[in-house]
Amino acid sequence: MKLSLSLFLLALVFLGSCSTFTPPVPDAKTGLLPTKNIVDPSGIVTTQRKVNIDSYKFVYLATQREIDATKLEYVARSALAHMGLKHILNSEELQQLVKSVPDLALIENIATAEAQQRISQRLGPILGVEIVSPFPYVHPTIRMRAVDMSTGVDLMSLEFSTTVWLDVESEIYHPVMNAFKIWVDDNRKNSQRI
Repeated sequence: MKLSLSLFLLALVFLGSCSTFTPPVPDAKTGLLPTKNIVDPSGIVTTQRKVNIDSYKFVYLATQREIDATKLEYVARSALAHMGLKHILNSEELQQLVKSVPDLALIENIATAEAQQRISQRLGPILGVEIVSPFPYVHPTIRMRAVDMSTGVDLMSLEFSTTVWLDVESEIYHPVMNAFKIWVDDNRKNSQRI
């Protein structure tokens, strides 16, 4: 009896930890992802206004996470696409693009500020979006930063921390992407007024 109960519990833990990659579906009215958590305004470290979001030709998405790194990138990429951002590239895709442009082909490390500035100036404005979600899994602090790669200026940055009870995606990723969407929408409204 104890063995079968142990095996059952082990199976539940295993099945609960399996990654499923389903795109996050935003609310039809608000465009926000489903979650019970929100990023407290005190967690928003930097926020620039009057940023012409739609002037960026590319979005460079850099994600860092020890566990479920692919899922974090997938959720972020899907959310950014739902926001109407175009040409979202991860590190590997940006590196391939850089290699295809003769005067940029010698750039080996796209992570440096100098390389990013040169790439952004040559290819058109690039919005850099960095999301870092380190371990621990139970009470993580996730950091998100948006930067104009042409100038290196931080446009928006935030930190969010909460206890994860069931689902890291809806409890951590969605609130952060929702805060970013609100910032994007505010800047789209502000840039239309100019």
